[in-house]
Amino acid sequence: MREEKEQQYSDELDIEIVAIDNEQVPGEQRAVRASLAPRFSLKQRRVQVFSTVGIVTLLLAVIVGSSGAIRNKIVQTLLPGTSHTSVSTLPIVPGTDRFFVSVGQRSSSLFIDGKPIVRIPNYSDHVAPLRLARGTHTLVWKYTPFPPQSCIVSVPNEYQTDTCGYDSIVSNEHGTGWNITFFLKLSSLSPSLHDALVSTVRAILQRYTSTTHLQTGDVYATNVEGTQQGVAREPLNVITQYELDIDTHSQAFCGPSGMLSGGISCIFNQQDCRDFCPTTAFQYPPQDNWNIYAVVHEVRDFVNGSGVTILPRQVDKFASGVLYEHAFPLQIGWDGATWHVTVPPTQGLQSVVPDTVVSPTMLSASCDKAANRVGGDSNLTVIPHSTLATVTTWNYFTLDAFAPTCLGIVTVASGQASPEPQKSAYCLYRLGILVAVNDIAHKYWPDMPRANASEQQFARQLADAYQKYLIAHP
Repeated sequence: MREEKEQQYSDELDIEIVAIDNEQVPGEQRAVRASLAPRFSLKQRRVQVFSTVGIVTLLLAVIVGSSGAIRNKIVQTLLPGTSHTSVSTLPIVPGTDRFFVSVGQRSSSLFIDGKPIVRIPNYSDHVAPLRLARGTHTLVWKYTPFPPQSCIVSVPNEYQTDTCGYDSIVSNEHGTGWNITFFLKLSSLSPSLHDALVSTVRAILQRYTSTTHLQTGDVYATNVEGTQQGVAREPLNVITQYELDIDTHSQAFCGPSGMLSGGISCIFNQQDCRDFCPTTAFQYPPQDNWNIYAVVHEVRDFVNGSGVTILPRQVDKFASGVLYEHAFPLQIGWDGATWHVTVPPTQGLQSVVPDTVVSPTMLSASCDKAANRVGGDSNLTVIPHSTLATVTTWNYFTLDAFAPTCLGIVTVASGQASPEPQKSAYCLYRLGILVAVNDIAHKYWPDMPRANASEQQFARQLADAYQKYLIAHP
């Protein structure tokens, strides 16, 4: 029946076109039979329609979601000979004329084509994106005492000439749009303001100086891996200080793991943190502060009982000589004349993972170095001399993100035979060395140095706090 109906519709669409030929014989006509009926069946036409719509939708998604260079290449490929002028006459893809502008300072000002924007459309503030008209627009962002920042954006997007960075699309309950981000940078300040801020930060770091006591015979490491070691020939006080690094060209490894991207770049949120990278990990009042991660490394002085420095400026380095550096959270404010710098409480920091609170352990340079130390030593990831290769599980804990020590809690992986079932070994990381705190740790690793009396007492306090932490965070 369906085939008969389709044939009926086809017959009804047939018409006859009479060809008119000036050279034909009078009275003679040549009829050409033509048809407006579709060449394909109804089912075939539906497949064609759905396929075409799918291809066009996929192509638009690829164009919108690609980087500027790739998008421009796609446009040039599909429309060969398309120039900068002709691209601006293309139809506007729905949604590509809407923009959010992300900034961290609520008292800053945004101007578009010279006109002030009453409320900056920060997508995290649950506001709707701006809809820009066709053409080229100039955005200017101002926040005292930093110099103004400006960029150009076009509708439709001109990927060869637009200078605003908007390679990501974000959404909230009010809409979806491109996300333009403005960042503050330490290096953009005037020399006098730059030097004043650096001096203020260094003064704050001085407050986080710590002292570790070594007894005669205690072992310490002079590199991060612990392969280069020294032995205290007399009681020593090891004074550890944080030193700010603002050299974006130096080689350094940045941690802690999961907070910064390791390597020579120290990148977080697409910005080198040695130039002070912004973070939304903490938003304590006043919320208009510049919340950042700075990059620091540890410097140690070994001082004897007479106050004589016998080993000065021992910088935290790998055996290769590359600095080990890590993130240090700071809140920076400006009152119109003076910089104000504070260290936020680490218990309130948010991790890179949304809705996850960072414990001090996650920001601890010592815990991060302890994890690197364990991960690089196969004698620590398994229990040596055991009948079977018993794999260990290490957890790390500290109450102070800036302390030079970290507690390692060692358990045997589930399902394995354990020399000490239901018990944990405790190891304390200090000055590049792991020391055995309890008898179980010493049994697992008899060659590991044993903690002295003060270290054992401190480690027990951490162990008790760790058990309470597990109860509070099941």
